[in-house]
Amino acid sequence: MITDFSDLEQIGKDHSMNINGGSIPMEEYRALDGQSIALDLIQSGAGVVTPYGVAYDNGMKLVQVYSGLSFPQYLYNAPLLTLGVPSEQAAETAWLYLPASRQQIDRTLRRAGITNDDAAYFVEDDTLPSEVSRMLGCPDDPIPALNRMCCAISALNADEVKKLEAVVLMAQPQDAEGICQLAENLGQFDFVPLPDGQTREHEITELGYVAYHGTLALDELMREDPAEQYQREQGMGGLA
Repeated sequence: MITDFSDLEQIGKDHSMNINGGSIPMEEYRALDGQSIALDLIQSGAGVVTPYGVAYDNGMKLVQVYSGLSFPQYLYNAPLLTLGVPSEQAAETAWLYLPASRQQIDRTLRRAGITNDDAAYFVEDDTLPSEVSRMLGCPDDPIPALNRMCCAISALNADEVKKLEAVVLMAQPQDAEGICQLAENLGQFDFVPLPDGQTREHEITELGYVAYHGTLALDELMREDPAEQYQREQGMGGLA
């Protein structure tokens, strides 16, 4: 929509932004001949005069992407973990963005006709700490366990995330629940990070020194107490 024809250079650049989805690399944007683009557009005769300005078709086509059941994938703030849950009943994929509340997860799955936590899923994307992402490996963990892990990690600051990565390297957890327990019990570990670029042959991990001083054995620490799990699930109002 052109409302002011006094700046042809800006009109041309704005039009180029529109037909490129609103994004152009800065170098290409600066190199655009906005005046020539604007003149070509105006002289094409394709403009429609309206009370609000002259409108031009930018060539973009509208496509129906919402089926009425499951919202399409749309990332505003990047989640730690994006899961796709295929639904045979709805013939589409339900998208889960973790961490999320139990109610959000249940609502999304039910829209797609999925009524249990053991539904098959695939990992579409993740922004997890690199060592956590590597440790997860194959998607065998139940969705609630993955969500608890993401909730625990999302509560950490940048220094604590670095510490978690070193602890994961040392403890070698076998599942999301183990990683969650480590994230929630970081206070039981001491961590001294290495200066950037410094390596030593006798480091416990390549990220720094890690020492565990808790009272439980590490394998016990990484297993959630059944009573605590029950209390958490009841408090969240979710399914066992």
